[in-house]
Amino acid sequence: MPISVDDALAYLLGRLSAHTPPVFFAEILEQLSWITDDNMVSMYRIMHDWLNSDDKEKVKIALSITEVLLLRSDEEYHATVT
Repeated sequence: MPISVDDALAYLLGRLSAHTPPVFFAEILEQLSWITDDNMVSMYRIMHDWLNSDDKEKVKIALSITEVLLLRSDEEYHATVT
C-alpha cells in the first residue's frame, strides 16, 4: 500500500531530533519537492496547511520554506499572522 506524502512527512517530523533546527528540515523538504513527480503541488499544500497548524514545529518549518510563497496576498499574510 503506497504511503501519502502527508503521512511520510508527519512520520519524519515525529522522528526528528529535538536538536534539529526547523530550517534544516525545511531545506530537505525543498529538495524533496524537486525530485517528486508532483511539481511542488503537494508540498505547497502541505506546507500551507502546516503554516495554519496549531503545531508550533510545523509552523516553524513552514516559515523556513524559501522556495515558494505559502501565502498568496498581504491580506492572507495578515490573517494568518493574526
